Amino acid sequence: MGKKVKIFSISGDFLSGKSTLMNNMIEKMKDLGFIEDNIHKISSDKMFREYFDKVMKIFENINNDEILKQLSEDETIKDIFNNPEYRKKIESIYVKLNGINFNFSDYDITLANSMQELEEIRNIIDESIDKKISELGRIIIKDNNPNEVWVIDSRLAFHNIPESFSVRLTVRDDIAAERLIKDLSRGSEDSKYKDLEKAKNKIIERKNTEQSRYKEKYNVDLDDENNYNLIIDTSFSNVNDITNTILECEELNSKNKDYSKKWASPKLFLPMQNIRETYGQGFGSYLNLEQIAESIKENGYNPTESIDVFKYNDKYCIYEGHHRNFACAYLGKTLIPYSEVTTLDENEKKQRYESINITNIYDHEDLFRERDENGKIKQFYYTEVYPDVYSEIKKNNEGR
Repeated sequence: MGKKVKIFSISGDFLSGKSTLMNNMIEKMKDLGFIEDNIHKISSDKMFREYFDKVMKIFENINNDEILKQLSEDETIKDIFNNPEYRKKIESIYVKLNGINFNFSDYDITLANSMQELEEIRNIIDESIDKKISELGRIIIKDNNPNEVWVIDSRLAFHNIPESFSVRLTVRDDIAAERLIKDLSRGSEDSKYKDLEKAKNKIIERKNTEQSRYKEKYNVDLDDENNYNLIIDTSFSNVNDITNTILECEELNSKNKDYSKKWASPKLFLPMQNIRETYGQGFGSYLNLEQIAESIKENGYNPTESIDVFKYNDKYCIYEGHHRNFACAYLGKTLIPYSEVTTLDENEKKQRYESINITNIYDHEDLFRERDENGKIKQFYYTEVYPDVYSEIKKNNEGR
Protein backbone atom coordinates (compact mmCIF):
# COMPACT_ATOMS: atom_id res chain seq x y z
CA MET A 1 0.00 0.00 0.00
CA GLY A 2 1.49 3.32 -1.06
CA LYS A 3 1.97 6.37 1.12
CA LYS A 4 -0.90 8.81 1.54
CA VAL A 5 -1.21 12.48 2.33
CA LYS A 6 -1.22 13.14 6.07
CA ILE A 7 -4.29 14.96 7.40
CA PHE A 8 -4.61 15.70 11.11
CA SER A 9 -7.91 17.14 12.31
CA ILE A 10 -7.61 18.71 15.76
CA SER A 11 -10.69 19.29 17.89
CA GLY A 12 -10.49 20.44 21.47
CA ASP A 13 -11.92 22.04 24.55
CA PHE A 14 -11.43 25.75 25.11
CA LEU A 15 -7.83 26.27 26.36
CA SER A 16 -6.84 22.67 25.73
CA GLY A 17 -3.76 23.89 23.84
CA LYS A 18 -4.76 23.45 20.19
CA SER A 19 -2.77 26.41 18.82
CA THR A 20 0.41 25.50 20.73
CA LEU A 21 0.09 21.89 19.62
CA MET A 22 -0.44 22.76 15.95
CA ASN A 23 2.64 24.98 15.89
CA ASN A 24 4.67 22.27 17.59
CA MET A 25 3.43 19.64 15.12
CA ILE A 26 4.47 21.83 12.19
CA GLU A 27 8.01 22.22 13.58
CA LYS A 28 8.17 18.47 14.18
CA MET A 29 7.11 17.74 10.60
CA LYS A 30 9.93 19.98 9.39
CA ASP A 31 12.35 17.97 11.52
CA LEU A 32 11.00 14.82 9.89
CA GLY A 33 11.93 16.17 6.47
CA PHE A 34 8.73 17.73 5.17
CA ILE A 35 9.26 20.93 3.17
CA GLU A 36 7.74 24.00 4.83
CA ASP A 37 5.68 24.88 1.74
CA ASN A 38 4.10 21.42 1.91
CA ILE A 39 2.96 21.80 5.52
CA HIS A 40 -0.44 23.47 5.73
CA LYS A 41 -2.11 24.86 8.84
CA ILE A 42 -5.84 25.61 8.74
CA SER A 43 -7.62 27.15 11.72
CA SER A 44 -11.41 27.37 11.67
CA ASP A 45 -11.23 29.72 14.67
CA LYS A 46 -8.99 32.10 12.70
CA MET A 47 -11.27 31.81 9.67
CA PHE A 48 -14.30 32.61 11.80
CA ARG A 49 -12.66 35.73 13.20
CA GLU A 50 -11.74 36.93 9.69
CA TYR A 51 -15.28 36.32 8.40
CA PHE A 52 -16.90 37.95 11.41
CA ASP A 53 -14.66 41.03 11.29
CA LYS A 54 -15.43 41.56 7.60
CA VAL A 55 -19.18 41.22 8.10
CA MET A 56 -18.94 43.82 10.87
CA LYS A 57 -16.90 46.04 8.53
CA ILE A 58 -19.64 45.78 5.91
CA PHE A 59 -22.22 46.86 8.49
CA GLU A 60 -19.97 49.74 9.58
CA ASN A 61 -19.63 50.95 5.97
CA ILE A 62 -23.13 50.19 4.77
CA ASN A 63 -23.35 53.60 3.08
CA ASN A 64 -19.88 53.49 1.50
CA ASP A 65 -20.30 51.96 -1.96
CA GLU A 66 -16.57 51.78 -2.67
CA ILE A 67 -15.73 49.81 0.49
CA LEU A 68 -18.80 47.59 0.05
CA LYS A 69 -17.70 46.72 -3.49
CA GLN A 70 -14.20 45.81 -2.26
CA LEU A 71 -15.56 43.64 0.55
CA SER A 72 -18.13 41.89 -1.64
CA GLU A 73 -15.29 40.85 -3.98
CA ASP A 74 -13.05 39.67 -1.13
CA GLU A 75 -12.28 35.97 -1.76
CA THR A 76 -12.47 35.26 1.98
CA ILE A 77 -16.19 35.89 2.22
CA LYS A 78 -17.25 36.07 -1.42
CA ASP A 79 -19.21 32.85 -1.07
CA ILE A 80 -21.39 34.46 1.60
CA PHE A 81 -22.39 37.42 -0.56
CA ASN A 82 -22.92 35.28 -3.64
CA ASN A 83 -25.54 33.36 -1.69
CA PRO A 84 -28.95 35.13 -1.97
CA GLU A 85 -30.27 33.46 1.18
CA TYR A 86 -27.26 34.59 3.21
CA ARG A 87 -27.48 38.13 1.82
CA LYS A 88 -31.14 38.40 2.81
CA LYS A 89 -30.43 37.18 6.33
CA ILE A 90 -27.48 39.57 6.75
CA GLU A 91 -29.62 42.51 5.64
CA SER A 92 -32.24 41.54 8.23
CA ILE A 93 -29.57 41.24 10.95
CA TYR A 94 -28.22 44.68 10.10
CA VAL A 95 -31.67 46.22 10.57
CA LYS A 96 -31.99 44.54 14.01
CA LEU A 97 -28.51 45.59 15.17
CA ASN A 98 -28.92 49.11 13.88
CA GLY A 99 -32.20 49.29 15.77
CA ILE A 100 -30.44 48.65 19.09
CA ASN A 101 -27.61 51.11 18.23
CA PHE A 102 -24.98 48.37 18.05
CA ASN A 103 -21.45 49.79 17.72
CA PHE A 104 -20.09 48.12 14.58
CA SER A 105 -16.64 49.72 14.94
CA ASP A 106 -16.06 48.71 18.58
CA TYR A 107 -17.09 45.18 19.53
CA ASP A 108 -15.66 42.05 21.12
CA ILE A 109 -15.49 38.81 19.12
CA THR A 110 -16.89 36.90 22.11
CA LEU A 111 -20.24 38.59 21.46
CA ALA A 112 -20.59 36.20 18.52
CA ASN A 113 -21.10 33.42 21.05
CA SER A 114 -23.21 35.25 23.60
CA MET A 115 -25.37 37.86 21.82
CA GLN A 116 -28.67 36.57 20.49
CA GLU A 117 -28.81 39.14 17.68
CA LEU A 118 -25.51 37.80 16.31
CA GLU A 119 -26.50 34.13 16.43
CA GLU A 120 -27.66 34.10 12.81
CA ILE A 121 -24.36 35.58 11.66
CA ARG A 122 -22.56 32.86 13.60
CA ASN A 123 -24.69 30.20 11.88
CA ILE A 124 -24.04 31.64 8.41
CA ILE A 125 -20.29 31.84 8.98
CA ASP A 126 -20.13 28.35 10.50
CA GLU A 127 -21.99 26.87 7.52
CA SER A 128 -19.72 28.65 5.06
CA ILE A 129 -16.55 27.49 6.83
CA ASP A 130 -17.80 23.90 7.11
CA LYS A 131 -18.49 23.84 3.38
CA LYS A 132 -15.02 25.20 2.62
CA ILE A 133 -13.30 22.63 4.84
CA SER A 134 -15.37 19.80 3.32
CA GLU A 135 -14.42 20.94 -0.16
CA LEU A 136 -10.79 21.33 0.87
CA GLY A 137 -10.87 17.76 2.20
CA ARG A 138 -12.14 16.44 -1.13
CA ILE A 139 -9.37 18.26 -2.99
CA ILE A 140 -6.68 16.99 -0.58
CA ILE A 141 -7.88 13.40 -0.86
CA LYS A 142 -8.14 13.61 -4.65
CA ASP A 143 -4.60 15.00 -4.99
CA ASN A 144 -3.29 12.55 -2.34
CA ASN A 145 0.19 14.07 -2.27
CA PRO A 146 2.27 11.96 0.17
CA ASN A 147 4.72 14.85 0.54
CA GLU A 148 2.05 17.09 2.06
CA VAL A 149 0.86 17.48 5.64
CA TRP A 150 -2.38 19.18 6.65
CA VAL A 151 -3.05 20.21 10.25
CA ILE A 152 -6.65 21.39 10.55
CA ASP A 153 -8.20 22.91 13.66
CA SER A 154 -11.93 22.35 13.31
CA ARG A 155 -14.48 20.86 15.68
CA LEU A 156 -16.24 19.14 12.78
CA ALA A 157 -13.23 18.13 10.69
CA PHE A 158 -13.60 14.52 11.85
CA HIS A 159 -17.02 14.64 10.17
CA ASN A 160 -16.22 16.89 7.19
CA ILE A 161 -12.97 15.08 6.38
CA PRO A 162 -13.56 11.50 7.57
CA GLU A 163 -10.25 10.38 6.03
CA SER A 164 -8.33 12.57 8.50
CA PHE A 165 -6.67 11.30 11.67
CA SER A 166 -8.98 12.91 14.20
CA VAL A 167 -7.61 14.05 17.57
CA ARG A 168 -9.65 15.35 20.48
CA LEU A 169 -7.85 17.42 23.14
CA THR A 170 -9.50 17.67 26.54
CA VAL A 171 -8.58 19.68 29.62
CA ARG A 172 -9.99 19.80 33.13
CA ASP A 173 -12.12 22.84 33.90
CA ASP A 174 -9.91 23.97 36.80
CA ILE A 175 -6.74 23.75 34.70
CA ALA A 176 -8.42 25.62 31.83
CA ALA A 177 -9.43 28.33 34.32
CA GLU A 178 -5.82 28.72 35.47
CA ARG A 179 -4.67 28.99 31.86
CA LEU A 180 -7.37 31.58 31.13
CA ILE A 181 -6.24 33.80 34.01
CA LYS A 182 -2.54 33.50 33.08
CA ASP A 183 -3.00 34.05 29.32
CA LEU A 184 -2.69 37.79 28.71
CA SER A 185 -2.86 37.44 24.93
CA ARG A 186 -6.61 36.90 24.82
CA GLY A 187 -9.32 39.47 24.12
CA SER A 188 -10.70 41.78 26.75
CA GLU A 189 -13.68 39.53 27.46
CA ASP A 190 -11.46 36.54 28.33
CA SER A 191 -8.71 38.57 29.99
CA LYS A 192 -10.97 40.17 32.58
CA TYR A 193 -11.17 37.02 34.72
CA LYS A 194 -8.95 37.18 37.80
CA ASP A 195 -10.97 34.95 40.10
CA LEU A 196 -10.41 31.22 39.52
CA GLU A 197 -13.99 30.18 40.29
CA LYS A 198 -15.47 32.83 37.98
CA ALA A 199 -13.09 31.79 35.20
CA LYS A 200 -14.05 28.13 35.73
CA ASN A 201 -17.75 28.95 35.58
CA LYS A 202 -17.16 30.93 32.38
CA ILE A 203 -15.41 27.93 30.81
CA ILE A 204 -18.15 25.49 31.84
CA GLU A 205 -20.82 27.83 30.48
CA ARG A 206 -18.97 28.24 27.19
CA LYS A 207 -18.43 24.49 26.85
CA ASN A 208 -22.09 23.70 27.55
CA THR A 209 -23.23 26.35 25.06
CA GLU A 210 -20.95 24.94 22.39
CA GLN A 211 -22.08 21.39 23.10
CA SER A 212 -25.75 22.38 22.81
CA ARG A 213 -25.15 24.36 19.61
CA TYR A 214 -23.43 21.50 17.80
CA LYS A 215 -25.98 18.99 19.06
CA GLU A 216 -28.90 21.13 17.92
CA LYS A 217 -27.48 22.28 14.59
CA TYR A 218 -25.49 19.24 13.43
CA ASN A 219 -26.78 16.48 15.70
CA VAL A 220 -23.16 15.94 16.74
CA ASP A 221 -22.05 15.15 20.28
CA LEU A 222 -18.55 16.60 20.59
CA ASP A 223 -17.89 14.41 23.64
CA ASP A 224 -18.69 11.18 21.82
CA GLU A 225 -15.40 9.28 21.84
CA ASN A 226 -16.40 7.33 18.74
CA ASN A 227 -15.86 10.49 16.69
CA TYR A 228 -12.10 10.43 17.21
CA ASN A 229 -9.05 8.29 16.53
CA LEU A 230 -7.20 9.63 19.56
CA ILE A 231 -8.19 11.45 22.78
CA ILE A 232 -5.58 13.24 24.89
CA ASP A 233 -6.04 14.96 28.25
CA THR A 234 -3.61 17.90 28.08
CA SER A 235 -4.11 19.05 31.70
CA PHE A 236 -0.70 17.96 32.98
CA SER A 237 1.10 16.98 29.78
CA ASN A 238 3.77 18.84 27.81
CA VAL A 239 3.36 19.67 24.15
CA ASN A 240 6.31 17.59 22.93
CA ASP A 241 4.88 14.43 24.48
CA ILE A 242 1.47 15.23 22.98
CA THR A 243 2.93 15.82 19.50
CA ASN A 244 5.04 12.65 19.59
CA THR A 245 2.05 10.59 20.73
CA ILE A 246 -0.14 11.93 17.91
CA LEU A 247 2.49 11.27 15.26
CA GLU A 248 3.22 7.77 16.52
CA CYS A 249 -0.45 6.79 16.72
CA GLU A 250 -1.22 8.30 13.31
CA GLU A 251 1.57 6.25 11.79
CA LEU A 252 0.23 3.07 13.40
CA ASN A 253 -3.30 3.94 12.28
CA SER A 254 -2.14 4.42 8.66
CA LYS A 255 -0.71 0.88 8.78
CA ASN A 256 -3.87 -0.55 10.39
CA LYS A 257 -1.93 -1.41 13.54
CA ASP A 258 -3.26 -1.27 17.09
CA TYR A 259 -2.66 1.55 19.56
CA SER A 260 -4.40 2.89 22.67
CA LYS A 261 -7.02 5.55 22.10
CA LYS A 262 -6.98 7.51 25.39
CA TRP A 263 -3.91 9.15 26.94
CA ALA A 264 -3.29 11.30 30.02
CA SER A 265 -0.55 12.22 32.49
CA PRO A 266 0.62 9.60 35.04
CA LYS A 267 -0.19 12.27 37.63
CA LEU A 268 -3.91 11.65 37.19
CA PHE A 269 -3.76 8.06 38.43
CA LEU A 270 -3.68 7.35 42.16
CA PRO A 271 -1.70 4.32 43.42
CA MET A 272 -3.59 1.49 45.12
CA GLN A 273 -0.55 -0.38 46.37
CA ASN A 274 2.46 0.31 48.59
CA ILE A 275 5.80 1.56 47.32
CA ARG A 276 7.57 -1.79 47.88
CA GLU A 277 5.18 -3.48 45.46
CA THR A 278 5.72 -0.72 42.89
CA TYR A 279 9.49 -0.96 43.16
CA GLY A 280 9.40 -4.77 43.06
CA GLN A 281 8.83 -7.14 40.17
CA GLY A 282 5.85 -6.53 37.95
CA PHE A 283 3.15 -9.17 37.69
CA GLY A 284 4.09 -11.64 34.96
CA SER A 285 7.10 -9.63 33.73
CA TYR A 286 9.64 -10.39 36.49
CA LEU A 287 11.06 -6.90 35.93
CA ASN A 288 11.25 -4.33 38.69
CA LEU A 289 10.40 -0.64 38.32
CA GLU A 290 13.89 0.50 37.31
CA GLN A 291 14.24 -2.31 34.75
CA ILE A 292 10.88 -1.45 33.22
CA ALA A 293 11.88 2.24 33.13
CA GLU A 294 15.14 1.33 31.40
CA SER A 295 13.26 -0.75 28.81
CA ILE A 296 10.89 2.15 28.11
CA LYS A 297 13.83 4.54 27.84
CA GLU A 298 15.60 2.32 25.31
CA ASN A 299 12.62 1.06 23.29
CA GLY A 300 9.90 3.63 23.90
CA TYR A 301 6.52 2.93 25.44
CA ASN A 302 4.39 0.32 23.70
CA PRO A 303 1.29 2.32 22.67
CA THR A 304 -0.93 -0.76 22.91
CA GLU A 305 -0.26 -1.31 26.63
CA SER A 306 -2.75 0.92 28.38
CA ILE A 307 -3.01 0.83 32.14
CA ASP A 308 -6.39 -0.06 33.62
CA VAL A 309 -8.05 2.52 35.86
CA PHE A 310 -11.39 3.21 37.49
CA LYS A 311 -12.98 6.52 38.40
CA TYR A 312 -14.58 7.24 41.75
CA ASN A 313 -15.55 10.61 43.23
CA ASP A 314 -13.97 12.37 40.21
CA LYS A 315 -10.61 10.70 40.87
CA TYR A 316 -8.85 8.08 38.78
CA CYS A 317 -7.30 5.09 40.58
CA ILE A 318 -4.99 2.45 39.14
CA TYR A 319 -6.60 -0.98 38.85
CA GLU A 320 -3.69 -2.60 37.02
CA GLY A 321 -0.49 -1.06 35.67
CA HIS A 322 1.34 0.53 38.62
CA HIS A 323 4.77 -0.42 37.27
CA ARG A 324 4.16 1.11 33.85
CA ASN A 325 2.54 4.26 35.21
CA PHE A 326 5.33 5.01 37.65
CA ALA A 327 8.10 3.92 35.29
CA CYS A 328 6.83 6.64 32.96
CA ALA A 329 6.61 9.08 35.88
CA TYR A 330 10.18 8.13 36.86
CA LEU A 331 11.37 8.96 33.33
CA GLY A 332 9.60 12.34 33.36
CA LYS A 333 7.05 11.31 30.73
CA THR A 334 3.81 13.26 30.83
CA LEU A 335 1.56 10.91 28.85
CA ILE A 336 0.55 7.29 29.25
CA PRO A 337 -2.32 5.35 27.62
CA TYR A 338 -5.19 4.21 29.83
CA SER A 339 -8.54 2.49 29.66
CA GLU A 340 -11.38 2.52 32.16
CA VAL A 341 -12.43 -0.74 33.80
CA THR A 342 -16.09 -1.50 33.20
CA THR A 343 -16.46 -4.55 35.46
CA LEU A 344 -16.59 -2.70 38.81
CA ASP A 345 -19.85 -1.39 40.22
CA GLU A 346 -20.00 1.82 42.26
CA ASN A 347 -19.84 0.01 45.58
CA GLU A 348 -16.67 -1.87 44.55
CA LYS A 349 -15.10 1.38 43.36
CA LYS A 350 -15.98 3.03 46.66
CA GLN A 351 -14.43 0.20 48.69
CA ARG A 352 -11.24 0.23 46.66
CA TYR A 353 -10.90 4.00 46.83
CA GLU A 354 -11.46 4.07 50.58
CA SER A 355 -8.74 1.42 51.01
CA ILE A 356 -6.00 3.74 49.71
CA ASN A 357 -3.34 4.42 52.34
CA ILE A 358 -2.11 8.00 52.72
CA THR A 359 1.48 6.79 53.20
CA ASN A 360 1.35 5.10 49.80
CA ILE A 361 0.23 8.38 48.26
CA TYR A 362 3.15 10.29 49.82
CA ASP A 363 5.69 7.60 48.82
CA HIS A 364 4.66 7.50 45.17
CA GLU A 365 4.92 11.28 44.79
CA ASP A 366 8.70 10.97 45.01
CA LEU A 367 8.80 8.79 41.89
CA PHE A 368 7.91 11.66 39.57
CA ARG A 369 10.92 13.04 37.70
CA GLU A 370 9.45 15.75 35.50
CA ARG A 371 11.90 18.64 35.12
CA ASP A 372 11.38 22.39 34.88
CA GLU A 373 12.81 24.70 32.21
CA ASN A 374 16.14 24.74 34.06
CA GLY A 375 16.41 20.96 34.14
CA LYS A 376 15.62 20.72 37.86
CA ILE A 377 13.27 17.99 39.04
CA LYS A 378 9.94 19.46 40.16
CA GLN A 379 8.52 18.04 43.38
CA PHE A 380 5.06 16.71 42.70
CA TYR A 381 2.13 16.50 45.12
CA TYR A 382 -1.16 14.78 44.32
CA THR A 383 -3.01 17.79 45.71
CA GLU A 384 -1.94 19.59 42.51
CA VAL A 385 -4.31 17.26 40.69
CA TYR A 386 -6.90 16.53 43.38
CA PRO A 387 -6.85 19.34 45.99
CA ASP A 388 -8.89 17.40 48.58
CA VAL A 389 -7.19 14.02 48.16
CA TYR A 390 -5.05 14.15 51.36
CA SER A 391 -7.91 15.10 53.64
CA GLU A 392 -10.27 12.60 52.00
CA ILE A 393 -7.86 9.66 52.26
CA LYS A 394 -6.81 10.56 55.80
CA LYS A 395 -10.45 10.58 56.81
CA ASN A 396 -10.92 7.15 55.20
CA ASN A 397 -7.83 5.81 57.01
CA GLU A 398 -9.08 7.07 60.37
CA GLY A 399 -12.42 5.36 59.79
CA ARG A 400 -10.85 1.94 59.32
